[in-house]
Amino acid sequence: MAPSFIPLLSLCMVRFFGGGGGGGRDGGYRQRSERKGPKMMVGVSVTLEELYVGTEIEVDIARQEVCHHCRGSGARSSEHIHTCDACGGHGVRVVRQMLAPGMYTEMQTTCDVCGGKGTTIKEHCPVCGGRKVVRGSEQLTVVIEPGMQPDETFEGEGDASADYAAGDVHFVVRQQPHAIFTRNGAHLHMQRNITLLEALIGFKHEIKHLDGHAVVLEREQVTPSGYTQVIPGQGMPVASSDGYGDLHVQYSVIYPESIEEHQKTALKEILA
Repeated sequence: MAPSFIPLLSLCMVRFFGGGGGGGRDGGYRQRSERKGPKMMVGVSVTLEELYVGTEIEVDIARQEVCHHCRGSGARSSEHIHTCDACGGHGVRVVRQMLAPGMYTEMQTTCDVCGGKGTTIKEHCPVCGGRKVVRGSEQLTVVIEPGMQPDETFEGEGDASADYAAGDVHFVVRQQPHAIFTRNGAHLHMQRNITLLEALIGFKHEIKHLDGHAVVLEREQVTPSGYTQVIPGQGMPVASSDGYGDLHVQYSVIYPESIEEHQKTALKEILA
C-alpha cells in the first residue's frame, strides 16, 4: 500500500473518516451512526535536530479495519443473510404483559434474536469469523515541520467497525533528549565550561549548531560563574514563521585544583 502523506501542523487537527456502507441483503453492512470508535495514542519519537530542520518519518499503524471479504456484514455471502424470523426484520419485538384480568400492556423491546439488526446470519464469514472486522495496518508519512513543539498532536484514522465510524488516532511528538541543548519553547539552552583564565581575560569559542552551522561564543569582559549569555536568533525556528528563538549559554568557571607558590605571588601582584 502506498503511504499516505499527512502534514503534522501546529495545533491543527486533521480528521479522517471511515467509508460508508450499504444495507439490506446485498452483503453490505447497515448504515453506521456518527458514533466513533475508541481513540488511539501513538508517539512519534524525533530528535532535536529533526525538530530544527524538519523531516519526514514513516509510521506503521496497526488498526482494526472492516473486513474486506464480507464488507462488515459478518456473513459468508449475501445469501447467508436472512430476515429475522422473530421480529420480521424490524429489529424490535412487541411484548404483551397482563396487568390484571382483562388488562394488558404492550412494550416494544430490542429483538433478542437479531440484536436489533433485523437480520440473522446462517453462515459466518470465513475471513473474520463473523466478527465483521480484521486487524490491518497502514503506513503514514508524518511531516515534522521545523520548530514544532514536543507533545503536539494531530488526528488520523484509527479503529473502524461495521457499527461505528473510524476512531481517531492521536500522534504525539516525543522529543528525544539532546547531549548539548535543552529546549524551552523557541529558545535553546546549553551549559559551557570555561577556565579561570578565560573567565578573567575573555575567550572566543566556536560550537556546532543543530544543522551543522557554526556559532561563535565570544566574551571580552570578566565572566562570572553562572553568567548566562544570550545570543539572539540562534534558538529554534518558530513554527509557521520566519523567526527564531535565542540561544542561552550559561558558563561555569572551572578552577584549578592547586596553585604553585610562584603563581600565588604573581596573582597577588596582579590582583592586589
